[in-house]
Amino acid sequence: MRNLGDAFLAQPQGVMDSVQRLRAAAQKAGNLSTNEQIKVSSQAAPAPSSSTVVVQQAAPPAQVIVIEPAQPQVVYVPGRRHHGWPSRAGGWEGRSAAKSSAGCSFDCFVPNQ
Repeated sequence: MRNLGDAFLAQPQGVMDSVQRLRAAAQKAGNLSTNEQIKVSSQAAPAPSSSTVVVQQAAPPAQVIVIEPAQPQVVYVPGRRHHGWPSRAGGWEGRSAAKSSAGCSFDCFVPNQ
């Protein structure tokens, strides 16, 4: 993760362009689509600012793929399967796990009402 952080500090636009290329490849392969946990949409990419000097190998994507939570009040976090998740003092409680298309397990937390 440190290398990713260092790359972002050195070339933030290059890293974000790479993220968009990876999202586009995942979407094309059928591994990135709207489901119960996320909403995937595409928007026109913003124009680079006139004060930005960009030196890059590939052209930036024309479209930006945006990934948003389908239900903003619900938080999915990567987790291991536990036998009973204790209720947290902050008013959060565990709910049923979800699986991503990549097979990763996620626990769902929603605020107690």
